Amino acid sequence: MPIALQEAMVQISFLVINTIVNHMGLMPSAGYGVAQKIVSFIMLVPSSVMQTVSAFVAQNIGAGKVERAKKGFFTAIITGCTVGIFIFIAGFFGGGVMSSFFTSDPDVIAQSALYLKGFSADCILTCILFSSIGYFNGSGNSIPVMLQGITSAFCIRIPVSILMSKLPNTSLMLVGLATPITTIYGIIFFVVCFRMMKRKKGI
Repeated sequence: MPIALQEAMVQISFLVINTIVNHMGLMPSAGYGVAQKIVSFIMLVPSSVMQTVSAFVAQNIGAGKVERAKKGFFTAIITGCTVGIFIFIAGFFGGGVMSSFFTSDPDVIAQSALYLKGFSADCILTCILFSSIGYFNGSGNSIPVMLQGITSAFCIRIPVSILMSKLPNTSLMLVGLATPITTIYGIIFFVVCFRMMKRKKGI
């Protein structure tokens, strides 16, 4: 239930962001739509990392191999971030090329590339966040995952997206920055949770 609630709240927050972008005009809305098609492919990497970490951690903690679970967690972060660096470069510098696979309209391609430029840092950061989510889910601590998902969606992602869309001479690049900013919050949240767990166990 906590995981389902967290996922529902995150998806609702993205629907709100879609509404925010729609109010920015036709071209930004069309560009955002194209960018989201690319993002859906990009997110396959951290999503796969999260599922792998969750299963690996659950198996090892169940077998009493806590240190092995932690080692798998850190290995997943390093592996995911390594792949994320290449995706970041592709999104930041080649957003227009990737967008051209979905549309031939130069204005839409330009808008999509702007969003991807702002979003691209998340390709690296999300691998850290999703590995943390996988670790907590795998260890049976889904409440922190739920709290992080809800607070990041409604306290960070939506307010920052609204703020970015209201700035003078705003662009989809600024709106796209809301996602990595939200991910940074999530990483800090889990770092605090890890420290609290260590203190609680007296490690």
